[in-house]
Amino acid sequence: MTVLNGRSSTAVKTEIGRDFVRLALGVAHHMPDCLHAYWGPTEWPEAITAHPPSLENLRDQAVALATAVQKSSLPKNRRERLLRQTRALLWLIRARLGEQIMFSEQVRMLLDVQPESVDNSVFVTAQEGLTPVLPDGDSLSQRWTDWQASYTTTAQGVLPQLQHALCAFDQACEVILTQAEAIAYRPGRLYLPAGWPVRVDRLGHVAAQWGVMCGTVTAVARRYEAGETECAIWLNYGPQQVLAQGLPFAILSDLNLYDELIPTLLEQAGFSSISGEQLQAIHMAEDALRWVEANVALMLHGEGLRPRALRRTMMINKLVDLQMAENQLTQLANPIYAAHLFAPLIGGPLIKAWLAQSQQSVADLLADPPVPSTMLFEVRFGD
Repeated sequence: MTVLNGRSSTAVKTEIGRDFVRLALGVAHHMPDCLHAYWGPTEWPEAITAHPPSLENLRDQAVALATAVQKSSLPKNRRERLLRQTRALLWLIRARLGEQIMFSEQVRMLLDVQPESVDNSVFVTAQEGLTPVLPDGDSLSQRWTDWQASYTTTAQGVLPQLQHALCAFDQACEVILTQAEAIAYRPGRLYLPAGWPVRVDRLGHVAAQWGVMCGTVTAVARRYEAGETECAIWLNYGPQQVLAQGLPFAILSDLNLYDELIPTLLEQAGFSSISGEQLQAIHMAEDALRWVEANVALMLHGEGLRPRALRRTMMINKLVDLQMAENQLTQLANPIYAAHLFAPLIGGPLIKAWLAQSQQSVADLLADPPVPSTMLFEVRFGD
């Protein structure tokens, strides 16, 4: 979703930060889906609209900006954030110009992480975990499809339960999020399409994703007000997505959803009850199966395997039917979408490990986030 909300600010800004925002706005002119939010001076996007830069010009701007950032005396985390995000924009520009880059390099440039694949034994183990907890039926694939459908409804149908989940998440994370005054959720400010499909058993996860995104954007906006000009814009692509998409999984792993919250939500919504132990087993297996798409993305873009073989891999390992496999392969054909699959998959464990080792709070992470490669280095070798 593209949100444009411009306003002027009297805060002192750096030239490098202004150059980054103009570069990002220029890229967003060519790739509108790139822009998530903007709260900087209104004249900057107006200038881009009046005189759109060419992709070739943007490429030169990105190279010059990356060089300037490397030579700057900005604080380490800020300098690294600017550099990695500029490199991500440069890759988007180069890709739009038709340049061919190895998929693993695309992921590294876009997200600042190295793509990984997992052994197929992970999927075998996940399916073995699903087998005893799903209702009886024919094939495991059909049992899994039927079970998901039986717990899926629309946002309109479970809005009170989603509000409940958001409040519970906010209370559980109050110490974490309010330290940075980045309140994740405010009652009455939830806007979802009425027909938006929702898995009732996943309402806690939806709340975490919603809350973290709100908290992250709030923290970014406040860094902008404190003088980090580049924070005037929030993009859907780039290393910051590792934080935005990985943090919910890192937080959820430390919250007890299964003893009370999810069973209560299921009961309130009128769905069949299921024990917390069974539900946790289902979610753990489902999360493991999410790696199937990442593996397929690497095989598609890295090894050049034929779609027919990949459809079969998807159907067997992820337990989806032919139409779902076709739809997912269509999405994976877009290398940008395929690259972003790794943001939550790698980001969640990385953030959790970094928080545990560094003894930092989520508030600290939002206030001055290190880039993924820095986090990985500190997890492996310490500060």
